[in-house]
Amino acid sequence: MLPDYGFEWATIGDPGNRATLPNEVLRAAWLLDDGEPFPEYGAVGYVYRIRITEVSLGEWMEFVAAYMPFYIARTGNFVGEAGLTGDRIQTPFGEPRLVSWAHPDEPADMSWEYAARYCNWLHNGKVEAEWAFESGVYDTTTFVFDGRRAFHQIEPAPGSLFWMPTRDEWIKAAHYDPDRYGPGREGYWTYPNRSSRRLVGGLLPEDGGERNAGPSFAADPFPLAVGSFPDQRSPWGLLDCAGGMREWCSENSESCYIDDRPGCRSVRLFMGSSTYDYIAPHFTDYEEEDLFNADRIEFYGTSSVRASEGLRLASVERAAIDYEARFGVLDLSDLAAFVRLYLDADPRADLAQPFGSIDTHDVSAFVDRFLAQRD
Repeated sequence: MLPDYGFEWATIGDPGNRATLPNEVLRAAWLLDDGEPFPEYGAVGYVYRIRITEVSLGEWMEFVAAYMPFYIARTGNFVGEAGLTGDRIQTPFGEPRLVSWAHPDEPADMSWEYAARYCNWLHNGKVEAEWAFESGVYDTTTFVFDGRRAFHQIEPAPGSLFWMPTRDEWIKAAHYDPDRYGPGREGYWTYPNRSSRRLVGGLLPEDGGERNAGPSFAADPFPLAVGSFPDQRSPWGLLDCAGGMREWCSENSESCYIDDRPGCRSVRLFMGSSTYDYIAPHFTDYEEEDLFNADRIEFYGTSSVRASEGLRLASVERAAIDYEARFGVLDLSDLAAFVRLYLDADPRADLAQPFGSIDTHDVSAFVDRFLAQRD
């Protein structure tokens, strides 16, 4: 069965949704050259899942603890590099622990290279072997530089169970609403809480705060735990798309694909805003629009693959009868698994009425679903 590791997921449906229209990405008009077409974001032709919250420090520390023996063997260094530990985990004598002012429920930060290893580790079932961190989704043998250019694998491997979302996957999950303009009238919200008004930062939820972001003072409470603003959800139920951490994507910006400039592969896109992006520099009135607000749908940035940002996982959506790997594909292994469940009277084979009884009706229901959903 596809492991979920206790994470909460949102299933992003409505495959084949349209991309953004020019009136939904107004900020882009300030950034385009004359005659350049408006960018189109958010169209995704398949169903997928995405985590409701960002990866937390506690979850990331589990990964750091599992990887440290291999890191030490590879580098001879008992103090993990910043891309592995972020800025709130220490590794004295190779044992990870949080700094005194951090909390395990806060959003974590890590480099793109180690976020890729985390995806590999989850894909491989959290096996505590070096190969489980280095391949499966992202091939870390490609994580090399020739002095000017990086050769890092950009797209997750076919059949990946977990990966860093693409920009379109992230935008659809955060901003797309099948009923944006009324029942059945799809579209995109400007901000990731089903709003066209910029979000209030710097306040706790009980005081009217709408995003996990506040002043960068040592005594302030930010960042709060992931999920601290439960009323500020995307149309699909995502939390913390504003504030917390800027979140890694698998891909790079379009300009790098056009001219393949030296160094382009050494950076990756990130989406969303950070804990410290809490107030726009030129606007203090929340009724006044700020076209350069980092929470807007058009916002993205790039960061070095060895710099630290946050992570929100994407995952394959498993059909109800997708019993065996390769998950996301219905094949003979699923048929064989169903037969075993059926013969064992396993409740997972109970697919048809009368429910509570495993009989030939369930076999017929499986065959019908298998033929309808098989790739």
